[in-house]
Amino acid sequence: MYTRKHIREAFKVRTDNKGSKEIHFQYRSNVPGDFLVEGKSKSPVGALYNIVFNLNNTLRNSNAGKPKVIDQVKVVDSYLRDHHNDIASTEEYRSLMHSKKYITLSHYIINQLDFYNYLKPIPFRYFNLGVCWNGVGPVPFKGRSTHDILRDFAISNRRLNSNLEAHRYGIARFIENFKNFSCRYFGFDAWSDEAFLRCCIETGLFQENNQTGGTQ
Repeated sequence: MYTRKHIREAFKVRTDNKGSKEIHFQYRSNVPGDFLVEGKSKSPVGALYNIVFNLNNTLRNSNAGKPKVIDQVKVVDSYLRDHHNDIASTEEYRSLMHSKKYITLSHYIINQLDFYNYLKPIPFRYFNLGVCWNGVGPVPFKGRSTHDILRDFAISNRRLNSNLEAHRYGIARFIENFKNFSCRYFGFDAWSDEAFLRCCIETGLFQENNQTGGTQ
């Protein structure tokens, strides 16, 4: 019986300054093949369902909302039987499905997809600050999640900036003040970190580099 209840850390990204993480990876349906979609969720079941959701137009256009765990498992199971039957037909898979151990089952699926190279960690994104700030520029920073990108920007700015007044109250306060300043003077949308980061990139405040880097 399969009992492993964890997945590798490279498939997890930070979501806040408290160290909370969510599962986030890229998926491809064939090897070799391009990585087509991302799976992202706080739970392993949800991350697998998110893959199928992002691939399936019918699911994306439905008004069903977020389904229950059992319904997510059914969708994932149907997809695996069509596209990864070598995984869905194993004794471990059938046993975990029959016993309704869905969390363990989802870890088994993720680890099997990873073993056969259908998954990879979300790659790092690399940026430079597009303006000169207190004589500092450019400020290089990177991250895999939106939170980590903004966090690394704060850390890099503090490391390179001789004026530390803006960093007096820590990373979270620096980011919040930076968002408020950008909204007040530039009209940035800051209802979420994702929306704010998008504004920074679209206006050129953050300049993204197309370099590659490690994902482990």
